[in-house]
Formats: sequence, C-alpha cells, structure tokens
Amino acid sequence: MGIKWGYDLDEDGVLMVRPALSVGTYGKIRHQRVPKEGPLLTYRARTQVRDTDGRTRPVERSGRTKALAETRLKEAIRDRIAIDAVSDEITGATKVERLAEKWFANGGPSGRPWAATTEEQYRRQLDRNILPRLGGLETRSLTTGRCDVFLAAIAKEHGASTAKMTRSVLSGMASLACRHDALPHNPVRDVDLVRVETKPAKAFTISEARQILALVTYDDQAVARDLPDLIAFMFATSLRLGEAIAFEWADIDLDAARCSVTANTHRLKGKGLVRNVYPNSKLKHRTLGLPTWAVEMLRRRKEVRGGKGLVFPAVLGGLRDPSNTGADLRDTFAFMGLAGAKSHMFRKTGATLMDDDGRSPRNIADQLGHNQVVMSQNRYVKRDATTSGAAAVLEAL
Repeated sequence: MGIKWGYDLDEDGVLMVRPALSVGTYGKIRHQRVPKEGPLLTYRARTQVRDTDGRTRPVERSGRTKALAETRLKEAIRDRIAIDAVSDEITGATKVERLAEKWFANGGPSGRPWAATTEEQYRRQLDRNILPRLGGLETRSLTTGRCDVFLAAIAKEHGASTAKMTRSVLSGMASLACRHDALPHNPVRDVDLVRVETKPAKAFTISEARQILALVTYDDQAVARDLPDLIAFMFATSLRLGEAIAFEWADIDLDAARCSVTANTHRLKGKGLVRNVYPNSKLKHRTLGLPTWAVEMLRRRKEVRGGKGLVFPAVLGGLRDPSNTGADLRDTFAFMGLAGAKSHMFRKTGATLMDDDGRSPRNIADQLGHNQVVMSQNRYVKRDATTSGAAAVLEAL
C-alpha cells in the first residue's frame, strides 16, 4: 500500500499536499485569537491527532495566552495517548512497565505457562533490574543504544550471568512489542552479546567414583543423612540433584532395570518446597536404563523402606531441600578430601564416561535431559587433549 496523502493550505492560501499522520502523532498546531466580552482576549490552539485506531480527529484547547493554550493542547494530546496505552493494544507510547507485565502474563512460547523456576527467575529480573531502570520509559524509547548501556550496567553490577538472563527477558518483551508494531525491530538483538565464561567441566575418574562410593559409607554423618544410596543413584543416572530427590517408587521399574524422570524439586518463593512435574513433551521427561549394581541397591532399599512415596525422602520425612542436600554433599566431599566438589560433578562424570566410551553427543544429551547437544558437549564432557588420538595420527609425519 502506498502512502496516503492529505491536503492543506499554507499561510498564503496555496494548496499543499502532505502525507497522512503516523498513528499516535499530531499535526501542525494552529493558534486563533478569540475575542470575548470586555477587553480580555483568549486564544485557541488546535491540531489534528491520529489515534491508535487509525482515525484522525481534531483536538483543541483554549487559554488566556497563546502559550497557555498550546500547553493545554499538548497536555490533552499526552493524556489522550496515555488513555490509548491503557487499552489492551501495545503502542509506542505504552510504558515499558505495562509491556513487561503483558509479556510476563502471556507466558512462554505459544502461550504456554512458564515453568515454575523460569517464572520465578524472570520475575526477579523484572522486579530487580528492568522495571526500576526502564519501567517509566515509553516502549518506543527502547533503542539499541539504551538497551546496550542498560545491560552493560547490569553486567558490571551483578555479573555476566544475571545480565544474560536480563537480556533474554528484555528481548522477549521487545519481540512482543514488535508483534504489535510498537517497535520496528527488536533492538535487543543488535546489542553486544553478554558472554559468560565457560569453565572446563570437572568430572570424577572411574577410580575416584569407586572410592567415593566406598568412603561415603565410612562417613557417619553422611550415613545419618541417608546420603550413600543417593550418591550411588546419582552416579548411576547422571541426574540433577533436584530430579534425584524428587523420585518416587512409582517411577522405577526394577524388573526392567529402568527409571522414568518425571519431576524436579524446587523451593519457590511463597510456596516452599514443591515437586514440579515435567510435561511429557519436554526432553527432561525421559526414561533411563539402570546398571545392575544400582538395581541391586534399590531392591535392598525398597525392602527396608517399603515401596511407596519418595525414594530419597528427608530424614524426618517429606521432600528434601535441594540447597540443604547440596550442602550435605559438600560436607561429605570435604570428609573425603574432595573440598570444592559439587553434586553436578556426578552428571559430568556420567557424560564424560559416555563420551570416552564413544557414545554419540545425542545419546549424552538425552541422558542428561538437555535440549541442545552443544550444552552437553561444552559444559558436561571433560576434555583432554592427551586422549584425542592426534599423536597416533601424526606419527605418519
């Protein structure tokens, strides 16, 4: 469609052609002196405003002086745009705070609700970073330069990881604005990428894993906290800590030597500990095979503890707290002389052993429950150039 044109008269009365106003803007302000009874005069300021429905309407205001009449007219136009911005439509004049709330309410891709932890993390970024600094701006003010400066400040104050998540939230908001034609393009996409340093994966060797499985039984505190079987289960499955402690006996088929990963454990603000069930469509919801030694361990545990409810409950019953359990594991590692080791090393050990055995990157990602193969390869597989086989190949030289 071409540009629509209108017509106007200049000060000399000559017919002029002008393009139509853009939505949310107003035309030239004209002033008219209006005599009143007595010696006082009043002024009228008028213009044409194109509202968000695409229709152009006249707006005018009066005042004792020309400047006062124009000020009142501009205030009326401002309030008119603000009223439009309160509607369900998002425009360039919509405040960033309202854009943020609408984006957050829409949920994840295709309108699906956010995952519980994702919702909490995104809400935190909105409340702590985006709304306090950008909330009062109009959506049209989200330029690439402003977003770049904002994210650089977040990275400096809170670190690259926080800046990266804030960037994701801001980009989602800008994408919603683009879909409503409130922005011509997503300005966040052109912002300099926030890079988080990726540290080499740390994993246990087979001999270290065997020593851990043996030594943990000598740690009275670990035994009292019911950690030996949990550690063995995590070595056997490469699960996340929250997934391991969310397991129920109904998720385990000992005869088939397999288990189904169906949930994770999180502590959510205002809700406490929750067992968050994965949707069947997610790769995190997966079925894993169990090594025979893990099946034997689980059979013994089932005979002693029964086969109902949680497999690894808290000592006093109910769900374990992932944070507290992680601290307990660090105490156990310290007892073994492995200060600095963390529960995630169980996952990295499984990924590394699978890679050493020649398993495909897709197999490793499926075991870990990763959507992206590159995540498994870059962050979970321990790399060792001495085992690359290059020396044997280069021997021909």
